[in-house]
Amino acid sequence: MFPGVIPFILIAAAVIARAVVSIRRDPRRPANALWLTGALIAAWMMVAVLSRGSDPLTGSVFFLALLTPLLVLVLIVVLIANGVVTWRREGRSLANLLSLLAGAGLAGVVALCIASVVLVRSLPWLVELALAVVFACAWIGFLLLANLLYAWVYPHLWRRPRPDFVVVHGSGLVQGRVARLLGTRVEVGIARWRAAGGERIPFVLSGGQGPDEPRSEASAMAEYAMRFGVPASAILLEDRSRTTRENLEFTRELVHGRLGESARGVAVTSDYHVLRTAALARDVGLDVQVAPAHTALYFRINAFLREFVAMLARHRLANLAALAVVCLPLPLIMIRGLLRG
Repeated sequence: MFPGVIPFILIAAAVIARAVVSIRRDPRRPANALWLTGALIAAWMMVAVLSRGSDPLTGSVFFLALLTPLLVLVLIVVLIANGVVTWRREGRSLANLLSLLAGAGLAGVVALCIASVVLVRSLPWLVELALAVVFACAWIGFLLLANLLYAWVYPHLWRRPRPDFVVVHGSGLVQGRVARLLGTRVEVGIARWRAAGGERIPFVLSGGQGPDEPRSEASAMAEYAMRFGVPASAILLEDRSRTTRENLEFTRELVHGRLGESARGVAVTSDYHVLRTAALARDVGLDVQVAPAHTALYFRINAFLREFVAMLARHRLANLAALAVVCLPLPLIMIRGLLRG
C-alpha cells in the first residue's frame, strides 16, 4: 500500500459514513442527494486506489469519459426532441419548453468551445470564457445527476406499511375533470390507502380551485376515488391550497387536528415531484414520506428539469456562491498555468 492511501481511505470512509447517517436520520433532506453521490464516488475511488486502477469499474468510467463528446451530442438531440414533443402535446408555455431550452443551451456551449479553439490566437479571452461556462455546466450537470439518482433511490429508502393517513396532492383539472396525470396519483394513493388498512385511516385529497377551474381539485379527486370504491366516510378534503407548500401546510392542520401532532403518513405525487415535496414536508413539519406516481417519459423529463430549477431556487444564494467558486477561479488558474508553461 503506497504512501498517502490510508488518509485517503479514511476521508472516503468518512464521506460514506456521513451519507449513511444523513439518509437514515431523514431521507427527505435535500442534501442527501449530494451525500449519496459523494459516497458513491468515494466508494469507487477507494476501489480504484486499492486495486491501482485494475478493477473493471475504473475501466468503464474512463471509457465513458472518452465518450463524453458523443454523449453530450446525444443529450442535446434528446433534450431538443423532448422539448418539441412536450411543446406540441402540452402547450407553448415557458414551463413546457425547459428541455428544448436546455438542449439549445448545450448546443450553444459546444459552439462556444469550438469557437474558442478556432479563435484562440485572436481572442485568447474566449478560452477563459469557454472554460468558465464548461465548468458551470459541469457543476449544474453534477447537481442534476445527483438529484436524478436520489429521486430514483429515495422511494426505496423508507418503509411505512401502517401510516396514520394517506394524502394525494392535486394537479390541474381538464374541463373540471381529473386528467390522466392526476388520475394516476389518485389510483396510487388508493392502493397505498388499501394496503395500509383502508377505512381504518383517513384518505386525504388535497388541492384547491385554480383560476381556470370550475371546482376544487380535491372535490374532483373525491368523485374519482369514489368510483374506485373509496367510501365518502373515509375521505377528507383539503380544498384551500394553491401551491405544494400550501398542500402540505393545510394537510398538516387537517390531520393534526383530527389525529394529533404525532400522526405519520404517506403523501402521493408524481415521480418528478417527489424530492421537492419531501423537502417541503420536512420544512413545514408534516411527518410524511412521499410515494411516486409514474408519468409518461416525455413529460417526466421536462417536468423534472422544472423541479430541479425549483430545488436550486430553494437555496439560491448558496448555489450561486458555489457556481461562482466553480466558474471563476479554476478556469483562470488553469489558463494562467498554461500561459506560464
